[in-house]
Amino acid sequence: MPTKLSSWVAFLNIDAETVAALGTLSDFLEPRIDAVLDTFFDRLLQQENAARLFEDPALIVHVKAVQRRHWMEHVFTGNFDETYLNVTRAMGRHHFRLGVDPLFFSSSYGVVLSELTMLITRHFIDQPELLPKILVALNRVVFIDLSVASSVYYDAYIDDVERLAREFNFSLARAGEYREYEGGLHLLRVGHMCRAIALAAGRDRQWADMLRMASPLHDLGKIGVPDSVLMKPGPLDERERALMQRHPQIGAEIIPDHPAPLIRMARRIALTHHERWDGAGYPKGLAGEDIPLEGRITAICDVYDALLSRRPYKRPWSREAAAAYIRENSGAMFDPALVEIFVANLAELERIQDSYAELPADAQTGVREGRRRASLWEELIEEPVGFTWMMRPTEISSTVPDPA
Repeated sequence: MPTKLSSWVAFLNIDAETVAALGTLSDFLEPRIDAVLDTFFDRLLQQENAARLFEDPALIVHVKAVQRRHWMEHVFTGNFDETYLNVTRAMGRHHFRLGVDPLFFSSSYGVVLSELTMLITRHFIDQPELLPKILVALNRVVFIDLSVASSVYYDAYIDDVERLAREFNFSLARAGEYREYEGGLHLLRVGHMCRAIALAAGRDRQWADMLRMASPLHDLGKIGVPDSVLMKPGPLDERERALMQRHPQIGAEIIPDHPAPLIRMARRIALTHHERWDGAGYPKGLAGEDIPLEGRITAICDVYDALLSRRPYKRPWSREAAAAYIRENSGAMFDPALVEIFVANLAELERIQDSYAELPADAQTGVREGRRRASLWEELIEEPVGFTWMMRPTEISSTVPDPA
């Protein structure tokens, strides 16, 4: 797998000997660099997308001037500073968006290096001690420039893949929403509360961000539960409860068995967010720390938000009553250590509730839906830390309606 741009920064500190060797090239290259640029672009324009891009002769003149300045002020002087990185990022992303084939771009660099090597060898042939130093320095900076440019191109490609993955995650999370009472803001609140508790529990930001992305898929399996059960205004009978309790397994079957950490976490959450600390949950009756941490965190956040929300079978609870319910079920439904963290961070969880509150019921439906879905879209595809790494490859007592 190609190296990302951030990994190349460590290689950009050119040693003094290389800089000294490059210093002898400035006066030599100045009258010759335009011919080298012509050779570079002749090669690049053999690629169909690049040829379409540079149909305007004035654009070619402009881009050549930019490339000339890039080479003469940065590459061939060994000056890989922040300006160099910003320009290289911009150039690489622009090439990617326009569909310039990176193989042609790389081969164009090969042409440039060959052309420069030939010119330098002819000019410095009578200086046998200096010539090899210049050629080594030249090869080094050209290699670094090509590698950084390729890494930017690779980063742009990965960004597209990551966005596709985030959109796919969003689409899956939304799928269950279309079939039941839980709105998209429930998904946002659960995701953000899970992240807050994970950080407070000592998990790193990367893991917490992954949990924020994965937890909205917890009830995906409700796609497989009949509407008559999901939307029933009264208590479920034994048959209906059995149907409802199948949704964790259905969710785990829908989410692919993929090695990417994010997908694996989402699958574990879907399967375990109704397990209980005391072993009386479903579908497998796991207990204690046999329940994955992400499932234990999601269980608390999902129940808390469900209690605060309106359902076909109940009115929303007050924050005080919902928090009291979580505390009362510490050690039974929920991990006692996580309940302590939940209680200690109630102010932050209430802030999340306020930030993603449902719009008033009397708002116009279209406006409400548009605002809600826009918010959900923006939040769920917001890029977390380390998304590339992420994508490498509870039943409540009968006296209380099931908040799931």
